Amino acid sequence: MNVLINISNPEDYKFFARMNDYFDENGWNVEYLANNLAIWFYLKINFKKVYVLKKSKKIQNTQDFSQSFSALTGRLTADECGVVYNSYYDFLSEKYKSRKWDVIVIPSGRLIGQLAIKDFSKKYKIKTIYVGYGNIPNRTFVDPAGTDMQSYLYKYPEILDEYDLDYKEYENWKNTYLKNKFEQHVIGQARKINVGFYLKKVIQVVACYLERWFQLTSENSYTYKNIFDVKKVSHKFDELDPSCEYYFFPMQVSTDAQIILNYDKDSVIEALKEAINMASKDKVKLIVKPHPAEIDYKTLSELKEMHENKLFTLVNDNTFELIKGAKRVITVNSTVGLESMIVGTPVTFLGNSFYSSFDHDRLARYVMNYLIKIEYFSSNKISNNDVNHFFSRAK
Repeated sequence: MNVLINISNPEDYKFFARMNDYFDENGWNVEYLANNLAIWFYLKINFKKVYVLKKSKKIQNTQDFSQSFSALTGRLTADECGVVYNSYYDFLSEKYKSRKWDVIVIPSGRLIGQLAIKDFSKKYKIKTIYVGYGNIPNRTFVDPAGTDMQSYLYKYPEILDEYDLDYKEYENWKNTYLKNKFEQHVIGQARKINVGFYLKKVIQVVACYLERWFQLTSENSYTYKNIFDVKKVSHKFDELDPSCEYYFFPMQVSTDAQIILNYDKDSVIEALKEAINMASKDKVKLIVKPHPAEIDYKTLSELKEMHENKLFTLVNDNTFELIKGAKRVITVNSTVGLESMIVGTPVTFLGNSFYSSFDHDRLARYVMNYLIKIEYFSSNKISNNDVNHFFSRAK
């Protein structure tokens, strides 16, 4: 089996490194395609066969990339997106002649280079696997067509009906899951703005300069100005009145692809305004909880100003307690929507989400059958059965 795995960050590699024993035992030829110089170097010191791409002058695609995720989030300009896309496509076209990959694995599929990989794989009928955080303990999202709205599951949610379901097993899982979440709710993506955070930014920016110097492709085109473009915003949280009726709006990260690509108003603040209007119309309070991974100064500043104008109650309580006490949860399309369905609280999805097509049975089948039972953020070896299950999703 010849496999190409696209890698964007160290967490991606650490996930697949847990499959190394399986790859070696079965004689698989596994290669990595790094999205940037820093990741290329990281994989090199781990003795992996990894490619980093030179910028290509060949024109493979002349489409407008201004509405791509990479351009909309400021990672690259539209013109830079075109160069990256064409460089990826050119590299894959040449290298495939000798490598003949059977499967290409693509984390998320949102970045511009990943779009090129997707288009190339489709043209040459190479099987693909897309990977996303399951955001449920011991679960990883694996799909043959993409993540979120781009996934095979979004297009065909009825595939969940084909799975056998052990209701008792699901109820046992649900009871344990909720017990743990009500005791302590930790979000894996939480980020702190500290010395370590700025050090990572410095490394990222230095890598961007080196990539430009050596004419390498990169999914980011940052400069030294980006090192300190993140500022702290302090919030004064309110006490929640346990006797009031409320809707709960959990904030999503402003640069989340769910917001950028899968919501027609393109802004988490616009979604918050929708939630404010819904709560006002139904004459209930709106409770808002900031996302712990949000670092965008503009978003945090707008949130603070709206809070100071008393448009909602801002809290930092346990998310599951907030879900349980809510009359309704309003979200664009976040995992909190899924968590609310597990709790049994009604949910309104403002954006596109396959969760909105779930009834009780599909919800249970999604958790117990569609999500693969692998913890993404772990150092434990992934079992042979789970590796087989992972790669069986390729189409």
